[in-house]
Amino acid sequence: MIGRGEAGLAESLCALKGVTFGRRFVFRSLYAIGGEGAVYDVEDLQDPGGAPLVGKVALHPVHRPFELTAESIRVRRIALRRESVMLATCGSVWMPEDVGHFQFENPALDPRRGGAYAEAEPVLLMEKLPGIDLDRWLARVHKRGLPAAILKRTLDRYSVALLQSVADLADRGFHYADLRPGNVRVIPQPVRRIRLLDAGSIVRDEERSQLFPHVPAYLPCDEFKRASQGGRIEVSEPVTAVMAGRSLYEIATGEPPFPGEVIDSVRLAASPVSKPVAEVILALAEGEVGSVRAALEQLTRRAVRRVARPEHRTKERMLKAAQSAVAPPAAAEGDWQPADFLNQGDVALPPAPPVPALAEPSASAPSTPAVSSAVGGVAAPRFVATPSAWPARVRSWWVRLRARFLRR
Repeated sequence: MIGRGEAGLAESLCALKGVTFGRRFVFRSLYAIGGEGAVYDVEDLQDPGGAPLVGKVALHPVHRPFELTAESIRVRRIALRRESVMLATCGSVWMPEDVGHFQFENPALDPRRGGAYAEAEPVLLMEKLPGIDLDRWLARVHKRGLPAAILKRTLDRYSVALLQSVADLADRGFHYADLRPGNVRVIPQPVRRIRLLDAGSIVRDEERSQLFPHVPAYLPCDEFKRASQGGRIEVSEPVTAVMAGRSLYEIATGEPPFPGEVIDSVRLAASPVSKPVAEVILALAEGEVGSVRAALEQLTRRAVRRVARPEHRTKERMLKAAQSAVAPPAAAEGDWQPADFLNQGDVALPPAPPVPALAEPSASAPSTPAVSSAVGGVAAPRFVATPSAWPARVRSWWVRLRARFLRR
């Protein structure tokens, strides 16, 4: 903040450390700073070992006195109180849990000036979400060189989870106006899932004509042009769908979209996500899908059709699968089966397949008798039954192979 020329603001924010509110909560270290608010780690004196908490307060530009007025202070406080009401009433499991709304005396403001300076400062107390922001996570993962199969499955999961979170809010009568990876939290442990941040980005359906927070790069191209010409942007399901598509484009490619420009379909097609997910991303970003719920239904239909399709395996594929039991072959291109994580709130990355160990027969273990057969007076080759320690896939392949030789 000193490098940005906001040293005075940093000092005022540090002045809140140690301030008590609600008779049991204390501000500790500064956790994050946004455009309209500052977030602190909060300690509960009555439950020191409880769940981690954070408190959000309005960000007043005390380091620029000519911009600090009683009216601007009240406007920022009203916005924070509105955010508290939104978080308490939306009831979505994708948002942080609301703990309560409190007030305290702000030591950064001089109460002798009277008016808004002497009024109580509101604070929004909520659950502290672990992990890192999705945009930072994407910047790391796309450059790390992970195996293609793991990267594809993880990105598919996060894409579906993002659509589920926005659709859940829409079903409750809310729009998430500032939809972008920077407002999404990746929680790696104990399971991989995502949560939405910033309840100030939630807009009720009846209030969609009002101004809402947004980042120009994720707006639809026509809405971006209207905003650049001074027009008013109205949030709606089609607008949210396009913003979701442009956010998913960043998930798929690791690159944010450019303001006012269509996404690069060629780059999207070459991204690590599966083909069905890429097609839905393109349809959302180009405005061909009217809502996020419709995009989810399209993915669900695609998944059901692929899962229900019988699997035709040839003898050569069975033999190859048995011989490579230690390293099972990757799914064919386009074999997208997300039925295990569709319609789920918390998406978990399945553990890696175990590496089967071919146990050597011990000297104390009873030996398995050999099996022989003769067909047409010719002695058939002798085969030893598979030990029980071998994997089921190898045992099944061994039985089929033995039966084929016995028939000869």
